[in-house]
Amino acid sequence: MEDSKVLNANIANLTQLANKYQCILLCHPSSDKDIQRDRNQARRELLLSKVKKYVVLEPPGQPDEEFLKVIKQEKLRPNDFIDNELIYAVYRHSVNFLVTEDRGIHKKARRLGIDAKVYTIEQCIDALIGLFEKKSLSLPNIQDIPVYQLQISDPFFISLKQDYPDFENWFKRICEEDRKAWTIFKSNGAIGALLIIKEENNERLIPGPIKKILKVCTFKIDEELRGRKIGELFLKACFGYCVDNRYEATYMTTMAEKNRELVNLCMDFGFIQIPYNEREIALYKAFIPPSQVNDSPLDPLEYHVRHYPFFKYGAGINKFIIPIIPEYHRILFPDCQKQFELFYTNEAVNNGILKAYICNSNNTKITRGDLVLFYRSRDWQSITTLGIVETVLKTDDPNEVAAVVSKRTVYTFEEIKEISRRNALVILFRQIKHVSSPMTYQELHEREIIKNRLESITSISEQSFLDIIR
Repeated sequence: MEDSKVLNANIANLTQLANKYQCILLCHPSSDKDIQRDRNQARRELLLSKVKKYVVLEPPGQPDEEFLKVIKQEKLRPNDFIDNELIYAVYRHSVNFLVTEDRGIHKKARRLGIDAKVYTIEQCIDALIGLFEKKSLSLPNIQDIPVYQLQISDPFFISLKQDYPDFENWFKRICEEDRKAWTIFKSNGAIGALLIIKEENNERLIPGPIKKILKVCTFKIDEELRGRKIGELFLKACFGYCVDNRYEATYMTTMAEKNRELVNLCMDFGFIQIPYNEREIALYKAFIPPSQVNDSPLDPLEYHVRHYPFFKYGAGINKFIIPIIPEYHRILFPDCQKQFELFYTNEAVNNGILKAYICNSNNTKITRGDLVLFYRSRDWQSITTLGIVETVLKTDDPNEVAAVVSKRTVYTFEEIKEISRRNALVILFRQIKHVSSPMTYQELHEREIIKNRLESITSISEQSFLDIIR
């Protein structure tokens, strides 16, 4: 529970949407215990009055040994017992998903492999809108422009001026330095999102013999554009820029409590959090050259999360080709369209790195850490995109499918219900890259990589995989 004005407004919005679309909001009985520990009597009474508005969940019991073994907590504080009971309800499928702003709970969910079903309030709002109010949204391109072309009077900068008293003087200095800004403008010409970078050397914050570093000085997205995966889009651009220009690491500093969404986003993409000063934390991400990939003790998925866009491959990692029709390819990979088509759609949910693919395949071999190559059938008849699997789910329950995919797909609930009638296979994956030289159907046959018509998910060898990505 939170008591800030912004979160209260978001909670009210979430409640309204849930009621509108007949989604039942439940309160775990342990939430009451957590509130009772609050020493602020006025706030405690206010929160207790809010809790009474919700239906109380019948909990699945105390966390079992298997659950606690994965959590890996030797010393439990009082709030850890409560957090574990909350997330255990998701683990035991007592609820479709959990909504919380607690970063510790999100971290535990990742360990358990159920993070797709644990949402922040904003993520839940975006998910409900996506499921029940499907809209066709277009996203303007990121523009790389000089900082001096931006107007400091734009309302976008108000909060930055409030948080950093010297912001205007700093802004003037970087204008004189001819610094560049990655910018997205809204339809009315106002700034919608902004990322400003700077090269640094020998930054003492980052451990190890790292010299060439990219600092993210400013990273902000306007409230109006939240939920459109722009944060992921900026990170994807930042990581690509670092690799192309041989930066060994990137980092940023931020006020953790005020910018909780940014911190969660960065942690999801392999940033490591370290102390910075009394007001801020630092988040950094190091990049390892491909020659060092197989020396890492991390499993394939953990390695990719930590060192994106690099990835592990080898004979011990399964590889598959997944056929996908043009209609869904356009939705799932909008940034791939730009390379091949004059007109393309750019769906909000799929501007990022985290994606979901739903089909009716009977495949039972795909699992976490496997590499998947997407083959666009019918028109292009080519391999276009490489990804790495996070989670696989097989179910005929549309509610289960919606809970897992709604953070990262543009399917409506009606579409999900239709697919789930024949037992849906859900593959949550991270997009690694689009292949530079797409291999065609004819080439796949000529090289004996495939022997079928590629109408279903197909396993391929290590050598075939190397032939495709090279």
